[in-house]
Amino acid sequence: MAFSSPPGSEKDFIAQFREALSSKDSARIDGLTYKEGMSEQDRAMAAKVQKMMIETASEIEDVVLKPLPENFQTTVIVRGRKVEMTSPPAGIIEVRFKNGANGAQATATPYTIVDHTYYLVGSKSSDLGWQGPPDKNIGFMVMGRGQDHAKIRVKWNASGVDQNQVFSEPSSTFWGQHIDSVTVTTDSDDSDLTISILEGGQVIDTSEPLLGKGTLEYKRKN
Repeated sequence: MAFSSPPGSEKDFIAQFREALSSKDSARIDGLTYKEGMSEQDRAMAAKVQKMMIETASEIEDVVLKPLPENFQTTVIVRGRKVEMTSPPAGIIEVRFKNGANGAQATATPYTIVDHTYYLVGSKSSDLGWQGPPDKNIGFMVMGRGQDHAKIRVKWNASGVDQNQVFSEPSSTFWGQHIDSVTVTTDSDDSDLTISILEGGQVIDTSEPLLGKGTLEYKRKN
């Protein structure tokens, strides 16, 4: 059952999203989603994400709106497709659970405001026409003392498109062809850091350590 009126305030948006999640009502969550520009394929994928959100939800402790995380990405290249948000996000709506189901203690998703109405942000995709090898699971790990305070910039290629992003977390995996470089910078004299590169869940290369402050860089060997 849809809500009687769309949320026109933060309070209404939080209340409606909380009710939809508490009642495990995927139709209501779908009704709160801004779907402009989404194809049938995009909507089918969104339905799977909504189902996963419902399955992992348990008793809700709190629902709050927060600013967008630093370096939040609104466009992703994956498996030959460009995935974009249906509207520029205004922030994230975070749900904290009292007893996390399947290990989930909290979940967060971006939201947007269109014509004074609050929505969850949908995702729309387009085919890039990539004819090369399929993307694989790649990633990096910055390990050692001081990893949580280091600045990490990663350059990689996904479906033939070069990507460049600063990461706030010391490790991450994503889809792509290969990682071109990882640059780690730290101002701590007490750092002891290494970079490991992952492909298919396996470490394929590890750098020499960086001791103290400075810059450590991994570059892909041609």
